[in-house]
Amino acid sequence: MQSALGGFAILVLAVMAKYVMNRLWQKTLLASAADALASAESHGLVVHRLGFGPCVRATGVVAGQTVAIEWRGGIRGEISRCRLGGRRMTVPLIRTSRDLACVLLGEE
Repeated sequence: MQSALGGFAILVLAVMAKYVMNRLWQKTLLASAADALASAESHGLVVHRLGFGPCVRATGVVAGQTVAIEWRGGIRGEISRCRLGGRRMTVPLIRTSRDLACVLLGEE
């Protein structure tokens, strides 16, 4: 009985630690990319509610193309994943509105 309770306690602690780390990454990404996230709405993107993962998402339609951008954090650091129409790319973290405009125009 004690080993089952011990295993359950370790599982609960691991889930709580993962939740806390994901929330910390979300706060870091929101602070690092505040300018880009603020200007996303003016480009026609909708910033979605924060989920449980270490990322912030924005989607929309720009110039007739479906656009999805994720600001992600993790062991490998901060990156952005972009999907423009059928094209996918991974770029350094989009921090400013100028960086966001360059990505949306297809420039890297």
